[in-house]
Amino acid sequence: MYRLLVATVAFSEDQSLELLGFAKKEVQDLLSQHDLPFVVFYTGLFAEFLPHFLGYHYDEGYMTVVGKGETAFSITSRTDVGRFVAHVLSTAPKSALEGAKLAFEAERLSPLQIRDLAETKLNKKIELRYVDLGENKKNFNTDFMAFLTTIFEEGRGVAGTEQEVADTAAKFVPDWNPAKYESFIG
Repeated sequence: MYRLLVATVAFSEDQSLELLGFAKKEVQDLLSQHDLPFVVFYTGLFAEFLPHFLGYHYDEGYMTVVGKGETAFSITSRTDVGRFVAHVLSTAPKSALEGAKLAFEAERLSPLQIRDLAETKLNKKIELRYVDLGENKKNFNTDFMAFLTTIFEEGRGVAGTEQEVADTAAKFVPDWNPAKYESFIG
């Protein structure tokens, strides 16, 4: 019987999750050491989690933004992650998956772009409450929200390069049509 371990993680390989007590690379190395086949899916942040994890308070009319808010990050809904992973695992040959690192996303948006979407969809102004990046970094190792918002503002919150994302979808799920983040604002 063939077994393949599947790991779904949010961001590209250069992101270690020291905050959570382990590094993704260490886990992958351990799997390789024991000759356990695996595939890693890089997905970005779940669309459903943005308001809670990033401080986006649409109902109250404000968003918390670390730094300038101009840097885009990867966003994918949980349902779309499930659909993508299930499709790949049920259709791709084993040889294409062993040790593969597959980056995909629904879209890549910055906090400023998200604010614009929210204002349009909700037909109201959304205030931006800025947090200094340097101050935010002070809590990087102890606060999950500070961890996420720091790596996003530094440009490290993407599933992979735009080319890697496009290549993964073209190869494994050519009719990939995920939900846009705007559909989660409301």
